[in-house]
Amino acid sequence: MKDIAAIVVTYNRVTLLKNCLDALSAQTYPLKKIFVVDNASSDSTKEFLEAFRSKMPLEVICLETNQGGAGGFYEGLSVAHKKGAFDGFWLMDDDGVPAETCLEELLKYSEDYPYVCPLVLDIEDDTRLAFPRNGTHDLDSFMSVHKGQTVIENMSAPFNGILLRKDMVDKVGYPKKEMFIWGDEVEYNLRSAYFGFIPVTVVKAIHRHPVDRLIRKDCILKKGIIIDVDSQLRNYCKYRNTAYALKKYRGWSKVLGLYIIYMTYFLFQDRWNWKKFQFFHNAFMDGIKEDFSKHVKYIGK
Repeated sequence: MKDIAAIVVTYNRVTLLKNCLDALSAQTYPLKKIFVVDNASSDSTKEFLEAFRSKMPLEVICLETNQGGAGGFYEGLSVAHKKGAFDGFWLMDDDGVPAETCLEELLKYSEDYPYVCPLVLDIEDDTRLAFPRNGTHDLDSFMSVHKGQTVIENMSAPFNGILLRKDMVDKVGYPKKEMFIWGDEVEYNLRSAYFGFIPVTVVKAIHRHPVDRLIRKDCILKKGIIIDVDSQLRNYCKYRNTAYALKKYRGWSKVLGLYIIYMTYFLFQDRWNWKKFQFFHNAFMDGIKEDFSKHVKYIGK
């Protein structure tokens, strides 16, 4: 038997958190402990968690301020890992709902693979992937490419039901808390690969999650896609965090290539949208300079 700790990050979504914790308590493979990181919620989260303690071995980590998903997973994983009592760590947001057999299926492959991921489906439609692959959400189209495979190598949806073995966390460490949101999962994936840990997705391990909120726009160069959502905070963090991760783990050619794609999009395809280009440029340069202090001015925007 392996002792597994689940780590759930939540912020002001008590109804979603209840669904997530109910799914964790119903797992066919019992969890040793659930760590819930409360990102300074102002709703009824604290009262709900007090009542839930009677159902499961629960430890609540209350943060004084909202540290975002990155800060939440950093705190949860660091606390759980430093206890030295667990063989693996199962990470997810509060809006994730794992199927009853999800952890059991993941553990079947944890001896061979230290970084194991579930197949993440749209919480409202089991025929769709929550996060697109090869440009599609359609599950049948995706699985036709991987017909007969029980494990798909080099595929993950980080922090959405991923299972990390302890020896991997020993080497890779914890999520980069300074990133706040959006892009911290990319950095952790790249850092894991740098240390030689390549993720695999277990087809029979099902984790349900709201469909991907990213808005992807084709670039005129047809060399990549553009992320441009209706939130200054999310855009800023995505641009900054991606620039940092590419510089650190992929090299300057990747950094320059992505910069050119965005510059081309904003200045040509988006009809000389100088304001958005300046916003992108400033965020991107902050990532290059490893300045993680400026996202706070966009919170609430």
